Amino acid sequence: MALFRTGLYVKNHTVEQVQVAKSPIASYNGNVTGLNIPEMIAYIEAKQSGSGDPSPDNIRPIIGASECNVWLYAQNILNPNSPVYGNYTINPDGTHNEATDRLATGLIPCKANTLYTAITDRKITDNYYSFIDVAYYDENKSFISRNIATSLAVPTFTFTTPATAKYLVYSEQFNYLANVTPTAYETYHRCLVEGSASEYIPFTGNTYTIQLGDTYYGCYLNVTTGELTVTHRYADMGQLAWTSFYQKMVYMSFPDTPTPSQATAKANLICSSYKAVSRNEIGNPPWNYAGVGVDTAGRLFVANPDSSWTSVNDAKADLNGVQLVYELATPTTIQLTPTQIEQLLGQNNVWADTGDVEVKFYNVIR
Repeated sequence: MALFRTGLYVKNHTVEQVQVAKSPIASYNGNVTGLNIPEMIAYIEAKQSGSGDPSPDNIRPIIGASECNVWLYAQNILNPNSPVYGNYTINPDGTHNEATDRLATGLIPCKANTLYTAITDRKITDNYYSFIDVAYYDENKSFISRNIATSLAVPTFTFTTPATAKYLVYSEQFNYLANVTPTAYETYHRCLVEGSASEYIPFTGNTYTIQLGDTYYGCYLNVTTGELTVTHRYADMGQLAWTSFYQKMVYMSFPDTPTPSQATAKANLICSSYKAVSRNEIGNPPWNYAGVGVDTAGRLFVANPDSSWTSVNDAKADLNGVQLVYELATPTTIQLTPTQIEQLLGQNNVWADTGDVEVKFYNVIR
């Protein structure tokens, strides 16, 4: 199949839209460019810092998003134009600048449990060696682990990301061997590509920053049309209109959230200080444990057997500042500015720092 740069011959061929399913990084091969991606959906999901079940003794703050950063790149994920990325340069007089002799990235997207190769655009000689450090982070941007390689007088370095990795930070420090004074001007770049690689691949792509106009904790953005669909709402639990109290449990009517069809169902919500539970899970007084949920009558409840609550007011004071994110029964839409993204010829990788992505791309059928 031929590759087209601009669709010069598209009028003589059939163009179809191909769906790429929702995934952390949407990857596909495009056989035409000069056309904008017809549809891209970026999912914006609330994050929780920390680990384990949230509880009054294990507070896990909920983090929303006020902007969405979308990446489109080919194979090399190291953008040389990024302000946090440097290239090692030997000056014409043989000196070098310690402040810029490190290749260092910020958090960049990666696929989990995947082989990557780092390779230079020039052969590394025996005159110097490098220290390579690859650190991995999960979807909450929490550190997982790292790979470190030292004293490498070789042009390539391979590593496999952990099963829970969503981001990595690549760093490389160059050093001269003792009694070596370089005399030529040399600049080295790194590329970082999925799979194996035998030669340097220049960076191709762009980053698009989309301001959302507010902070959201659950929604999805059609980047192409600018339509933002809000699926979840944020609330301070101390500011909610709790109306009933029963043995260290408070209730309130909650019409915005779907009513579970049975007592064992759990509402689609997250909380910074309470585990999401069904009404049946917490049992009867004095309750099995602290938890938050929605009962079969559609009421939001919070139970805390270890509290000193004796009234609704006690509970409200204790819940002040506790974060809750819950699903809306009916999503709402907001119109933002559309963003046009031109698809690349060949390999395309699409990623958003707010969550999964879903893409439709153009494919020309000869």
